[in-house]
Amino acid sequence: MQNNLRAKYIERNGKAKQYYYSEMIKASEKVRIDINEEDDPFEMLDLSLLCIYFLTGDKLFYEQNRQKLINIIASYDGKRFNFEN
Repeated sequence: MQNNLRAKYIERNGKAKQYYYSEMIKASEKVRIDINEEDDPFEMLDLSLLCIYFLTGDKLFYEQNRQKLINIIASYDGKRFNFEN
């Protein structure tokens, strides 16, 4: 998973754009294209969280649930994932 996934969709000339609704919708459209092209289910989940963030503007939801996803991936012991993190 990429460190700053949002930056791929919301940066212009090295500076974050203002969060105008139309720009967020355009960013969500780009993310949905990437979701459709992705084969890795964890990347799809990560991108899906990002898409929800762009459509709702709820940064806390995105950050909390992305951290849960990262914790689940990190808990893999070679046989199974620990979903209780």
